[in-house]
Amino acid sequence: MPLGLLSEDAPRRLIPGGSFFGIYRHVVSDGGLPANRQRQLAAQTIAGGEVVEVALTTSVLSGTITVNGALATASAYDLGRVYLRGEGGDVVTLGDTFAGAFSRRVVDGDYTIHYAVERGGAGGAGQQRREDQVDHGEWR
Repeated sequence: MPLGLLSEDAPRRLIPGGSFFGIYRHVVSDGGLPANRQRQLAAQTIAGGEVVEVALTTSVLSGTITVNGALATASAYDLGRVYLRGEGGDVVTLGDTFAGAFSRRVVDGDYTIHYAVERGGAGGAGQQRREDQVDHGEWR
């Protein structure tokens, strides 16, 4: 059940009592809101009629994207993308290889870093996708 948008002034929804977990879903922003597509939040037990506060802790992740130590070239036929995967199917796109850098606000948590490349011929003929998890050491 959607609880509301962050832009709403104190959204109110009638929720029956029980145990629930929330999901934060990014719709659109100028970078001020987390870019998570489906971040599962901590579970809460709610008594009917109580006011529930949802507090998100976030961080801005910034960095560079290189391929073999050099910036990738822009190509009409290859598009590499670096992104995070989190629990519950959450995905955060960090950036494209040709951009060379990224800066994204994300909900704090544990993620794995992935790289995917879309390869194909002119007009998308024979397009293929390959995805690999990237070894990133202790970055969290």
